[in-house]
Amino acid sequence: MPNSPHPHLLLGGTGVIGMRDEEDRHVLETARAARAHLVVTANFADFLTRDSEILLADRVCIDRSPDWETVIAVPQEAALWLPIDEP
Repeated sequence: MPNSPHPHLLLGGTGVIGMRDEEDRHVLETARAARAHLVVTANFADFLTRDSEILLADRVCIDRSPDWETVIAVPQEAALWLPIDEP
C-alpha cells in the first residue's frame, strides 16, 4: 500500500483505461494505483478520459476512478499550488 511506512514498488499500469496514447495510459494507471494526488504534464490533452471532469479548459481536470481522484494539470498551473521554500 503506497501510504504504508514500508518500502513498496509499483510497476506500470495494466493498459485498461480508454486513452489514445498507450504510454500516457500507463502513466495514469500507475498514478491511480499509487493514489497520486497530482499528475503534472505538458501533454494535458492526452490524459483526458471519459471520467475526467474539466476544471479549467486545457489546463486542469480531475481524473475519477472508482476509488480515487487525481488532479491532472499543466506545469504552469501546478507551479502556482506548490510551496516554494524561501532561503
